[in-house]
Amino acid sequence: MSASPAQRSLQGFVVATVPEPHRERTRQLLAAHPEANALQGHLPVSGAIAVAVVAFQLALAWLLRDEPWWLVLAVAWVVGAMADHALWVLIHEAADVAPADVAPADAAAR
Repeated sequence: MSASPAQRSLQGFVVATVPEPHRERTRQLLAAHPEANALQGHLPVSGAIAVAVVAFQLALAWLLRDEPWWLVLAVAWVVGAMADHALWVLIHEAADVAPADVAPADAAAR
């Protein structure tokens, strides 16, 4: 299968060569709604939320340890999926650090 002109294969990965859309969309949004700038930034409590979600998942697994398999599956499907999604959102937000947000010592380590 050949890659489109906007993509090329690199050792099993597909690398997009089109411009990154997030920055332009952010500029457009902030131009239209400058008040949204107050909603940007890091939330220091994010780490505690991540730990709480993992603790919730472990507690739920312990509570369901003697339950029938179909109940475990149903709870995992509904409740576990939401907890998993919350963790992926937290990982995305934690990884979304602009180079200007990185301390000079951390930037040198990169």
